[in-house]
Amino acid sequence: MGNETIDAAILAHRGWVSRFKTAFDGINTEHFELDRTVDHGACDLGWWLRQVDSVHVLGREPHDRIVALHERFHLICGVLAAQLNHRQGGLHYQEPLAELDTISKAIVSILLQARELQD
Repeated sequence: MGNETIDAAILAHRGWVSRFKTAFDGINTEHFELDRTVDHGACDLGWWLRQVDSVHVLGREPHDRIVALHERFHLICGVLAAQLNHRQGGLHYQEPLAELDTISKAIVSILLQARELQD
């Protein structure tokens, strides 16, 4: 059960990241609701991280690391979404998007490590 839960968390996170990034490429014209984008508990991964089950599946230390990374991730997303939603010229998003990639990879890496421990 733990592996399926972790796989679902990874899939949910990667899907959200993909939708968010394609908005900057003009492929996805979805309007991001700022309150929801900034709220790290509003996405599927964030919702799961708030559940007691996530601590049992991941372990306390990995869980806490993911939560901290995930909160930072959504703060950056909120800034970018504000620019995107207001269609501000000269979007300054290369550095924040690079940081999002780094954080996202760290989150997935921790999840994959936890998955390996389940085997």
